[in-house]
Amino acid sequence: MKRMNKRMNGWMSVVALGLLACAGNLVAGDMAVTGATPAAKPADAKNEIKLTGTFFWSNKKTEIQNITITLTPKAAGEYAAVYAFKWGKQDKTWKGAFKGDPKSGAVSGSATHDDGKRTFEFTGTAANGTIACKHSETTAKRVGPTGEMTLKLAP
Repeated sequence: MKRMNKRMNGWMSVVALGLLACAGNLVAGDMAVTGATPAAKPADAKNEIKLTGTFFWSNKKTEIQNITITLTPKAAGEYAAVYAFKWGKQDKTWKGAFKGDPKSGAVSGSATHDDGKRTFEFTGTAANGTIACKHSETTAKRVGPTGEMTLKLAP
């Protein structure tokens, strides 16, 4: 009987090791079959383009505001854009789009206020490292030109 117990314990150990090896192969096989991959890396910050500059509203030409626009490439000539500026004493961050080559040629863009009730749009031209634009604002009550903006590629 003692001999039989030793033999059973030995076989059980072999079976247990075999099951563990099979389980490991199944997990590895499932990853290959389902195409499971490690978690995606976040967007590479070195691909971002930063523009810095100023803008003013037509009815407040003496109040020149600073603006920074961070562009993240989506496709050729298309970018997701984050517009950061100060309005009054409040820091604002609006998200939107930017189209065109920020180095040369026609450009345009838009951003929407967080509440969705206000849209900022601009069109302009990039040349010699500077983008000159006219901007407009759209609200439920008003659509029309609101001022000018000048941007440069940040170093």
